[in-house]
Amino acid sequence: MEADRPNGIAVRERELFSYLVRRVVSGFRPRLAEVSARTAARAGEDSEAAFQGLVAKGWVRLDPLASDFSGVGPFVFEDTDWSVSMGETAVSAQSALDSLAVHFVSGNDVFIRSHCGYCSREITITIKYGRIRSAAPAEIRVFIPEEADPPAPSLFFCCPSDFFSWRSENPRAGTALTLEEGLIYSEGFFGGAAEEGNVS
Repeated sequence: MEADRPNGIAVRERELFSYLVRRVVSGFRPRLAEVSARTAARAGEDSEAAFQGLVAKGWVRLDPLASDFSGVGPFVFEDTDWSVSMGETAVSAQSALDSLAVHFVSGNDVFIRSHCGYCSREITITIKYGRIRSAAPAEIRVFIPEEADPPAPSLFFCCPSDFFSWRSENPRAGTALTLEEGLIYSEGFFGGAAEEGNVS
């Protein structure tokens, strides 16, 4: 548990995670060698323990074949069905909920482009200042699967009827939320809101 860990490590985790997120938001893919050098330069500050803590939480994901990052927070370094634009920077998220969380983690307004998990209809969402500013279609649902092995991603559906049609064909345990409920749920991902930015 977070409370059982030394405070210095928790602080370093937040600093390192914020640094990695800022790199992604700025349009750069962080590299493991860069973080290793940064960690070595701050050896007396629980840096290695902080990095390992982020890996253990799943906030930083490693690709063992490439010996590099496969993702940081809600971001993944491959194309997915959850495309997120933050101004000039385009990123991919690893699930529907993670695409919503990008707003809070980055502190930026976001535009999400995805598809219905049942009929493949395009879904677009704009989030500004912690609120949904536009969404098409109007009755988007977010499906959150229960813990599974292997883990299943959360999905968007264009309407309740498509969600129920999908659910009848895929009896997977989980919960369907409205888009607004999904946004609220995603705010707590990766430790909450960004330390700087326009989230209010």
